[in-house]
Amino acid sequence: MIKSNCEQYLAVISGKNLIMKQQKVNQLFVFKKKVTAGPEVEFELSKRIVVKDIPIFTKVCMQYYFENKNTIDSLLFVKADRIIKLNFETDAIETIYEF
Repeated sequence: MIKSNCEQYLAVISGKNLIMKQQKVNQLFVFKKKVTAGPEVEFELSKRIVVKDIPIFTKVCMQYYFENKNTIDSLLFVKADRIIKLNFETDAIETIYEF
């Protein structure tokens, strides 16, 4: 689970731990902060993406980050051979850097 720098978004990835310290991702949930009258903080589901069906997400690291820019719409993931940017608003996937 990771919170954006502006604290307006929260991203949670579900998956499972396999043998030999391997991890497999399943789904990505992005929550947006809800405006409430009281002092409590609430988040509502903004987007759900099934990443297990996306081939580029095999063997992706379970640590990820929000892209730090004015409009928050992307998450950064890393694999052994590349850095991937996932725009959760448009579902666009882009390779930022290849090792």
